[in-house]
Amino acid sequence: MFLLKFLFVLLLIAFIIILAYTIYTKVTNPEKSFMDCVPFMDEIRQNSANDVGATSDSAPPQAEPLKVVATETKVSSDEAEKPKLTPKPTKVKTAAVKKKPAAAKTTAAAKKTTKKPTKTAKSKTATQKDNIKKINGIGPVFEKKLNSIGITKFEHIAAWSDADASRIDEQLELSGRPQREDWIAKAKILAAEKNA
Repeated sequence: MFLLKFLFVLLLIAFIIILAYTIYTKVTNPEKSFMDCVPFMDEIRQNSANDVGATSDSAPPQAEPLKVVATETKVSSDEAEKPKLTPKPTKVKTAAVKKKPAAAKTTAAAKKTTKKPTKTAKSKTATQKDNIKKINGIGPVFEKKLNSIGITKFEHIAAWSDADASRIDEQLELSGRPQREDWIAKAKILAAEKNA
């Protein structure tokens, strides 16, 4: 970082020196244009002129534009007398529509209007996930890893033994966080708060 700051200051000083020299030259030689007063500008112009000249000499020659010539085509009398062929119309097969009796329609409409039974509160809580990111050390990445193996609730983590924690740590490559940050104890606290 220091080196970058040093280079920036060095370039800034060089720019100021070139600008001061250009202004001094312009003041002492007012007949010169401003661009003629910039140091090394003559060399830059010569190099750019050489580059442009080199590219124009080595450029491939341009192709001449194409000429479009209109020609007349003669139609023989045999071709003129032939009738034009028109495509034959094709028959489209339509499927026969079966009509339902009126009684069947009303029963179908009655089925559509009946509501499905709503889920009970117990089944709703059974499918909800806990926000396991409340446990220190579990972020979005670790949450996805744990969810991928079915761990979505505080109770799941609270039920781990030390062997389970080390096995899951090794399986999901959690870098030893379950033991180091004591996920099991925190999950037991959060599960008790949730159930209270």
